[in-house]
Amino acid sequence: MSHTPDQRPQVDITALVPITERAENLDLLIRQYDEALASLGRSHEFIFLLSPEYAQYGPQLENLCMSGINGKTITMSRGFGEATILQVGGEMASGDLIITLPPYEQIAPAAITQLFDALTDDLEMVVVNRSPRTDAKFNQTMARWFSRILINSSGSGFKDMGCGIRLFRKNILRELRLYGDLHRFLPLLAEQQGFRVKEIDIQQSPQDSRKRVYSASTYLGRLFDLLTIVFLTKFNQKPLRFFGAGGAACLIVALIGLGWLAIERIFFDVAAADRPLLVLFSLLLVLGVQLGAIGLVGETIIFTHAKNNKPYTIRKIVNKHEA
Repeated sequence: MSHTPDQRPQVDITALVPITERAENLDLLIRQYDEALASLGRSHEFIFLLSPEYAQYGPQLENLCMSGINGKTITMSRGFGEATILQVGGEMASGDLIITLPPYEQIAPAAITQLFDALTDDLEMVVVNRSPRTDAKFNQTMARWFSRILINSSGSGFKDMGCGIRLFRKNILRELRLYGDLHRFLPLLAEQQGFRVKEIDIQQSPQDSRKRVYSASTYLGRLFDLLTIVFLTKFNQKPLRFFGAGGAACLIVALIGLGWLAIERIFFDVAAADRPLLVLFSLLLVLGVQLGAIGLVGETIIFTHAKNNKPYTIRKIVNKHEA
């Protein structure tokens, strides 16, 4: 029997399983996830979200649902990215609690119950730091450098953004705007929005210990994602400070350089027209003005749309009733 969104059977927990990269031992893994969630004594459902290039897993997942797993399978029309897929899953979710589970084993499936134990009433999200790690030294080194850059640039203390196992309350997906590959930074975005997030240590699964080397474009893309998240978390509401700082630096260097060339030309009779420094400092002057202008345009856009943006969440309202 089909249900409209308002008529969906209510459950306590919704498990979102996005399949956008790879899947390993899917049948066994989903059943182990199901057993772990069932041990909590609360009702749960699975929503399997497939990117079209992994649509071959659809029949396998449908058979799982017919064999007793409470779930549904959603296949996207094209590759929208995992962030968009998670937004779709959040809209389809019936549970007030949502847990994202990767289609490959990052920690022991039975260990996901530890996230529910850690989610106290004063928290909105619990994420996993795979520790101690057992994967290849190369993977650990890349993760360590990634975390170090993120901590130094954003002030966040999260150590393992690469773990896809996260438990959070449903309202978080309603408050956050995810696109592209920003799903990797879901804990950081939630924290910046005012939600309380806790990271707990859970031992990495031996199944997740193989060395994985990605293409240069993948690492470059992740670097761009990192730059994007730093800008969104630190300068999204004040772009002039970001562009203005670069523009001011260019202007200062350009003015000092042009001033020095002018002094040499006037007082020391040194020709300036054929000097490469004149071109360099002139370009820096133009670049500084352009960066400042971009910052002002950004400030204007934010001011115009400020009433539609809500970069905060209200934790609690206490009313004082008259006697």
